[in-house]
Amino acid sequence: MFRLFGNKKKEQSDKKPNYHEKLGILVVYRDFDHSEEALAQYFEEHPEEELWQYSSVGQSGPMSFDEAKAEPITLPIVFTYPLFVVYEPAASKEIEPLFSSVEIEEVKQFIEEYEQSAE
Repeated sequence: MFRLFGNKKKEQSDKKPNYHEKLGILVVYRDFDHSEEALAQYFEEHPEEELWQYSSVGQSGPMSFDEAKAEPITLPIVFTYPLFVVYEPAASKEIEPLFSSVEIEEVKQFIEEYEQSAE
């Protein structure tokens, strides 16, 4: 007899998980002016760097609070920055936050739960 479907299991194991690079992260600052100096400092500090260990994260970048409000992106009222906003990029370019927090450990926990629920 021959195998009707070939080596399906091996082919499937090579596929990326269905959540691969599905999330974007905005790092919202009270004031962020996108000057060369501000961008250099951001990339030096790179506060969300440890979130790149998750395969669901596909993009990230800084934004000022005023820019986020002008988009409009719904943000919680916070008094500590940076604020990490997790979202799924969409074709409409509107950002609908899935989760936001000033605590990076809470963001990590959310991403871990997101990946587990998507498996």
